[in-house]
Amino acid sequence: MIDLEKLPKPEIIEELDFEQIRAEQLDDVKQRLEAAGYAFDTGALDSEVIAIVLQATSFREMKIRSRINHAARSNFLAFAFKNTLDHLVAWLGVARLEGETDKRLKRRYQLATIGRSAGGPPERYEDVALKASVDVRDVKVWSEDDSPIVNVAVLSAIGDGNASPQLLGLVKAALEQKHVKVTNDRFNVMSAVRRTEDIRLRARLAPDAPASLIDEIPPHLRAEWAKQDLLGLDLDPSWIIATGRLPGVTGLDLDAPTGLIEVRGFEAIALGDITVELAGRGR
Repeated sequence: MIDLEKLPKPEIIEELDFEQIRAEQLDDVKQRLEAAGYAFDTGALDSEVIAIVLQATSFREMKIRSRINHAARSNFLAFAFKNTLDHLVAWLGVARLEGETDKRLKRRYQLATIGRSAGGPPERYEDVALKASVDVRDVKVWSEDDSPIVNVAVLSAIGDGNASPQLLGLVKAALEQKHVKVTNDRFNVMSAVRRTEDIRLRARLAPDAPASLIDEIPPHLRAEWAKQDLLGLDLDPSWIIATGRLPGVTGLDLDAPTGLIEVRGFEAIALGDITVELAGRGR
């Protein structure tokens, strides 16, 4: 699937510069006046009437061309948002779920385009799984060789990502609709969270840092981990150290995990208990 953020900017979208627009208008007026036999050499003075008029007309041109840019951008999936995005994806029969973000809706639109076959490539089943509930944050679909078993790993948008039995049931029911599945396909729907890892840290604080800073590290790590694309993401000790170094934390030693925690592409790691001990103060 195409990463929309990596696409180059469409040529139709202009880079606008007010001073350039004003200079072009000034040059145009000068040429017209000179052609009519009028000398013109004071337009650069802001106090001149004609300069004031050009300021106004240049500003209006800037606004009009900005509006054209906005209208052009709204026709591209990468730039469309909110109601404009709803209209853009509607032609393919894709509708926004309640509470669904623009980013998630764009992904479903791309999947719907790729997987338009009634019984899929994997993208077809991914689209169906995401459409089953807005609580499906991410999904991975794969089969082993020519097996009729279609594995579906579901990452929940709730909590640590571990999909509940209720959510897995919704996804499986959506996949098993007659107009969705291929006759021979059998679905194995599971949570993508296959393991939970505890984190143990020892932190050194700056001499003037409050002791309560220790308590801010665990929720900060959880929040930053939740922002990642968790499917297939290894838990790297270097990420833990770098992320846990809040302002005022001068050093971190990691006791657990002791090394890189690797996962397969359809797996995700949930963070378990995060404990941080004060290891002293220093610069």
